[in-house]
Amino acid sequence: MVTIGTLFDPAAAATQVMVVLRGTSVDLAPGSSEKVTLEVACAEMRDDQPGADDSFQVRATQASTSVMKLLRSARFPSEPFRIQQFAIWTLIENPTASGYARLGSGIGFGGSGPSSEGLDTIASLLTSAGIDPAKYRALQ
Repeated sequence: MVTIGTLFDPAAAATQVMVVLRGTSVDLAPGSSEKVTLEVACAEMRDDQPGADDSFQVRATQASTSVMKLLRSARFPSEPFRIQQFAIWTLIENPTASGYARLGSGIGFGGSGPSSEGLDTIASLLTSAGIDPAKYRALQ
């Protein structure tokens, strides 16, 4: 079982660490390997996006307590990916409102940081997860 909040460290130091958004069951025989597609988000704003040829290793520890609370909250799965990604970066990186990496409307960089409405949604999402949004610079 690959559980929610599992962290994957990239083989390439410049590539982003990834965090699992939704758990997935994988059956493996001893000594075998399997290619699996997981629902993940980036745990680092500024590192390179992974490509198809990147490899990852499961980290021994899971995401922080606050990230786990967010991922397990009832509202998180229903939010658009952009909001999910910006909320994770809020907890991990604590950027200012203008300090987010740019994120396109699809997966990938390009677009923009969160709008003021997006920041309000993130603050509400954190509150619903039992996380105080006032601790985070972009939400003050």
